[in-house]
Amino acid sequence: MRLTAIYILTFLTLSAYGQNRMTPIRFYKKLSERTQSKGYTEREGEEQIKRGKCKRIVKKRYYVAPVASSANGDIKRAGKGVDEWIYLDNGNAYMLRNYKWVMRDYGVSQLELEFDTMICEGLD
Repeated sequence: MRLTAIYILTFLTLSAYGQNRMTPIRFYKKLSERTQSKGYTEREGEEQIKRGKCKRIVKKRYYVAPVASSANGDIKRAGKGVDEWIYLDNGNAYMLRNYKWVMRDYGVSQLELEFDTMICEGLD
């Protein structure tokens, strides 16, 4: 029993350590692969708005993804949540503003996102 608890705690600690080490570019690419909607970095999104190609629907929407057993699982769940907010806002794109893994009880980390929902021409 005690040995099992040690294995579980080690696994959770290593999982959290790996999640916090993901680079911003790698995170953005993985999130983009996990969404149906068009993803923009903050710089790209602001440029699309400035050009009149996109309109912001909701600024600074927050989403806390359900906990998964790996960073990829967290990102997959986050992608689903982002797509659901875009659907509810009648949009077709998002601009990622920020993300972070927050440590919760017992060493479990949870992914939090900040993003804008947008409607962009030519994406449907």
